Amino acid sequence: MNLIIFDFEGTLVDFQWKLKESIERMHRILEGYRINYNIPCDTEKFLKLDYAGLYNHFSKKLKDPFLRRKIMNDFDRIYDYYDEDAALRWNLYPKVHELLEELKKRNFKIALLSNVGRKALNKMFKKFSLFPYFDITISRNEVECLKPNPEGVLKIFEQFKDIYFEKRIYVGDSVTDIKTARSSKKDFKIIIVAHGEDKLERILKYKPDHIVQSVYDVINLV
Repeated sequence: MNLIIFDFEGTLVDFQWKLKESIERMHRILEGYRINYNIPCDTEKFLKLDYAGLYNHFSKKLKDPFLRRKIMNDFDRIYDYYDEDAALRWNLYPKVHELLEELKKRNFKIALLSNVGRKALNKMFKKFSLFPYFDITISRNEVECLKPNPEGVLKIFEQFKDIYFEKRIYVGDSVTDIKTARSSKKDFKIIIVAHGEDKLERILKYKPDHIVQSVYDVINLV
C-alpha cells in the first residue's frame, strides 16, 4: 500500500486566494482586540506573519479561552469569506481525474490536506466530482493549527495507523507544503507543482525532491 497527500489550491485547482487582502483585514480586526483587550498584536515579528502564521499564533499562544474563541471565530469568518471568494474563480487543473484514477490503480491511499475551510472544500469537491477518489480530507476546520504545522499530516497517519506505506508522496505548490511534509518527519518524497502560490525561485531554495509543470506529471514520479 502507498500514500499520497495532495494540497488543494494551487495543486489541484488554480491559486485564487487574496492573501494580502485577507491578512490586512485580519490586522484591522486584531487592532480592535489590541485596543479593547490589550492583546499584543503590533510587534515587528507579528506583522511579518502570513495568513497561516497569524492563525497559528493565536491558536497556540492565546491563553484566555474566551478571547481565544472570539478571535478564532473571527479568523474562520474572514477566511471563510476569502474561501468563498476564491471558489468563484477556482478551476480544476487538466487531467486531475485521470491522475487520481491511475493512483487508485497503483494501490495508493489518497488524502487531501488543505488550509481551505470545510464549507468551500466540500462545495468544490462536489462541483469537480472529487469525493470518490479521496480516502480522507483534512480542512482548516479539522485542525487547531494550519500548515506548515504538521498536525494535519499526523491526523492522516492516525487514520491509517494500521497500514504500512511503502511509498509516501506529498504533492503541493508552496514552501508551506515543503515545510509541512518535512516537519511531520514521515519521510515523504516531496513534489511541487510550479505554478501555484510561490514563485519558482523561492521553491528552489527549499529543495523539494521534484518540481513539475503539471500536476498530472506526478504520475511519472510515483
